[in-house]
Amino acid sequence: MILAMLTGCILDATVGGCGDAGACEQVERFEQTMSLDLLLVIDGSPSMADDHQRLSEALPALVAPLVQPAFDVHLGVLSMDMTLAPGVLQQVDGRRWADASQGEQAASAWLASAALVPTTSGADERGLGAVVAALADSAPAEDAGFRRASAPLSLLFLSDEDDASEVELSSFAELVTAGQPGLLAAHAIVPVDTVCTTVVGDRYVELAARTGGAVLSICEPSHGPFLSAIAQLEALRGRRDNYALAASARPGSVSVTITPPNDEPYLLQPDDFALARDGAELVLRTLPPPPGSELEVRYQTASAL
Repeated sequence: MILAMLTGCILDATVGGCGDAGACEQVERFEQTMSLDLLLVIDGSPSMADDHQRLSEALPALVAPLVQPAFDVHLGVLSMDMTLAPGVLQQVDGRRWADASQGEQAASAWLASAALVPTTSGADERGLGAVVAALADSAPAEDAGFRRASAPLSLLFLSDEDDASEVELSSFAELVTAGQPGLLAAHAIVPVDTVCTTVVGDRYVELAARTGGAVLSICEPSHGPFLSAIAQLEALRGRRDNYALAASARPGSVSVTITPPNDEPYLLQPDDFALARDGAELVLRTLPPPPGSELEVRYQTASAL
């Protein structure tokens, strides 16, 4: 038996009989995981007091779908202010982020406290610039550990103004994901018209469109349903869909059996997955199973080819 830690959290790998040509039957079992780094980016202008209250009331709807068993989630808060401590995550009770180990109630309470960002002068807020300061290569030492290189990144902006950063939208995703823009989804609660504000959050709206995110008008009286929908979307996006194999698999020899928690196992169809990296990686083409599921991958090694 071979024990290892690979993408998808491998449980074990066993090697069966080998044919005359040198091809061996390989069986590997993976525990399905879910990982996500979610960052609330909040405008601290004096005009945001009512919006902070609405956000605080709605935060349990965001936390509940994300703080679950077998979920590996980081929940952080960042001020848009770039004068006091640019890019440094909010700290409450010695923590820079919440996670599932705290439990739903404690994580919600921590996030609500962290979301009370310091009130700023009301000058131009730079939400995108604050995120770059927090997550780019020169990120503050205080934030170390929040961002995981392979985890999907979710940003949620809350502001009654448009972004005043000099950051180009075309390069933003590359900057904050270390060159993996597909990991990013940006969402926003911002002005989408001038019904209740005098400005429109055009840059946040465009960033959300570029990254497959969602937008809610800040004029809406309740943020709860929106945050709940975002959390459920991100809980799905955080599921693993690729698994590094211990050997290169022969095309056409792979079978994948999934056993969800407290449910019966089922066999994936050949069109539900593919091989990558010359057969050394299994990639799911269907909805990944829920965290805590077991994936059993059987294949013949490609050594005989």
